[in-house]
This record gives sequence, C-alpha cells and structure tokens, in this order.
Amino acid sequence: MNENIMNPAPDNSDMMANTDATPTEAPDQTKQWYLTSPALQRTEIAAMTDFKPDAQYGYMPDGKMYWSIQLKPIVCGQRKDWKLLMVYSDNHPHGITAGDSVKIYPIKPNAGEILELMNQANVNSPGIPIPRTIRDADGYTCLDVGTQTGQGQHGTVIITAAAQLGQAMRWINMFELGLIDPITWTKFSRHGDNANIPADSQGPAPVPAAVTPPISEEVPA
Repeated sequence: MNENIMNPAPDNSDMMANTDATPTEAPDQTKQWYLTSPALQRTEIAAMTDFKPDAQYGYMPDGKMYWSIQLKPIVCGQRKDWKLLMVYSDNHPHGITAGDSVKIYPIKPNAGEILELMNQANVNSPGIPIPRTIRDADGYTCLDVGTQTGQGQHGTVIITAAAQLGQAMRWINMFELGLIDPITWTKFSRHGDNANIPADSQGPAPVPAAVTPPISEEVPA
C-alpha cells in the first residue's frame, strides 16, 4: 500500500509520509501489541472486517498498525466523502479516554479543510478550533469520539477500532448536520462534558467491542 495519506500539524497534511508495509508484512517491532497478542489482532481484524469490509490495514514505518477508512455518508441527500486513518497505540488496548488506544485522524477532509467548511457555514466553536477533537503528542488533530468498550471472551474489557469507527461515523454525521442546522451544531460543539456523541445523531450504532475471530484466520507474520 503506497500512498501519502497524512499531513502536518495543525491540519494533518503531512502527518504520515508513507505506508509501505503491506498487511502481511508487519515490521519486526517486538514492543507492538499484535506480536505479543496475536489472538487480539485476529479479533481486531475480524471485528473491522465484519463492520467495514472495505477497510484496509497496514503498518506505519515505526510498526504501529493502522486502518485506512473510506466513508461516503449521505447527509440531507448529499453524499460526503471522508477518509480516516485509525492508528493503534503500541500497547493496545489501554486507557479509558479518547485517543488512548486508537487514534482517529481526519485525512479527507483534513483539519484545515474542516476549519474551512466551518468558516463557509459560518459556525464557530469557542475555546477550541474544531469541536470534539484532541491533539496527539506531535500536535496532530484527532477526532474525540469517546471510548467504546465491551466484554471480551474471558470477561476482559477491550477497545476495538471497529467500535471506535462506529463512534467516528456518528461524529461525522453530527458535524455535517451541524453545518446546516444550528441546533445540531450547538449539541455537537458543547465541550463541557466528556460524554460520547449522542445516540440520536443519526449515525449507525457502534459494533460490539469484541468478537470471536474465525478459527481459520491467520495471524499476519
């Protein structure tokens, strides 16, 4: 998979220079979660494949696993085009807040283009440029979708990228609707609480946070 899909802070335009590793050629990074917990990687792949069959995964130059996601939501009869990059932390799953375990970067539109859409719609968000976003350690913009958790096979609580994607889809629907509806924008742009995106945001329900992977699924080398 060769594509320039990341961008520089603050708009994410140069964030990821390349993604040369293929899904079956994980870099030799012994600190990565998928090498110490291959069963968990099978769970992640099965969950995402079930929820978003066209999602593609690969590995960053530093070994982090990612998903490249294409979305085409229909908002008030108009098709929108979004591209997200979902990047796992080295020690996935961990943390209880957004971005701890899986970070979601808007690539198309990127952060700068999202701000331009807000300017064109004449909406603003006091206190933070883009509502419900956070910055990673390098200053890149990530969607703040809250944390989706669930029960694993043995009672272990885990966070999956598929569940986070369900929340990200709600985020996008709320954002797009908010650009044309002031009431929706008011709900979307509230920063005082840490609650997840409201369930009435017309987005799809999140998928279960854990699923049992097929026995025949092979772990990428």
